[in-house]
Amino acid sequence: MLIKNFIELFKKRYNVEIDNINYEEINLTSSILDGDEDYNKTIEELYFDKTGKKIDKKLKYIELKINGSLGDADILTPRIKYFL
Repeated sequence: MLIKNFIELFKKRYNVEIDNINYEEINLTSSILDGDEDYNKTIEELYFDKTGKKIDKKLKYIELKINGSLGDADILTPRIKYFL
C-alpha cells in the first residue's frame, strides 16, 4: 500500500491527520519535512530509502508509531500493526 493510500485510509477511518510515521526509531515520512515523492512509495520502500536495509522477510507485520492531529489536538496513536 502506498503511503498516500495509508494516510487517506487513516483519515477516513479514524478522522486523524497523520503528521509522521515511524518504524523502530526511523522517521519514515513527515508531512512537514518530506516531499510528495514519498507519498508514492510503500512503507517497505521508505524504510529501505532511509536505512539501506530491507525489512526482515520473516516478519509478518511491523509496528508503526503514528503522530497526528484530531481536530485541534495533537495525538500519538497506539502502535499500529502494519501487515506486510
